[in-house]
Amino acid sequence: IFNACEGAPLNIQNNTTISSGTIKWNWKFGDGDSSALKSPSHQYSKFGAYKITLFAEANGCVSEESKTAFQFAKPTANFTSTGICANSPINFESSSTIGDNSYVGHSWTFENNEFGTLSKEDYTFTSNGDKDVKLITTTKFGCKDSITKTISVADSPLADFSVGQACDIDPTSITNLSNENGLSVTYLWSFGDGNTSTDKDPQSYQYSDLGNK
Repeated sequence: IFNACEGAPLNIQNNTTISSGTIKWNWKFGDGDSSALKSPSHQYSKFGAYKITLFAEANGCVSEESKTAFQFAKPTANFTSTGICANSPINFESSSTIGDNSYVGHSWTFENNEFGTLSKEDYTFTSNGDKDVKLITTTKFGCKDSITKTISVADSPLADFSVGQACDIDPTSITNLSNENGLSVTYLWSFGDGNTSTDKDPQSYQYSDLGNK
């Protein structure tokens, strides 16, 4: 018996032999269905373990053999995403399901053939536009499902700045190196001592005490 995933038939190889006579086949698949073929295939409507029995009749004699077949559960791939901005992490979380609640592995494909293998992945797109994200879910028995969604990524500024040497008696110089990407941008600076600024380029800041900021 060659077990299979949901949605695919199980193939059966009949190895019965006889030295003389013609064999009549009678298969019972354990779900109410039967077959008179020598080596049939059968697809179950639901995952699970099933007892398959073969009755082979020839010359007035009947031989019986039973084995267990498995129709493995197949996952249904799905995911959600949180976040829409380029240059900022977008969270992708699998919401895939499987009927027997068994373990499902994950394989994500983002742009530039970058991959991820966790059920939750953060990915940062460096440009705006429609981006295809693919998730493949796989069980320990090799049953797979996949889904591809198009994520609309919005353009956003890319924050960056440099600071000069920090001394206790001189203001620390600050240079705003952010790329606004042609957008209308607001700024919020936090200087690490509880003070903030909304200036685009504060240029310098005077700390009142020593230490890491």
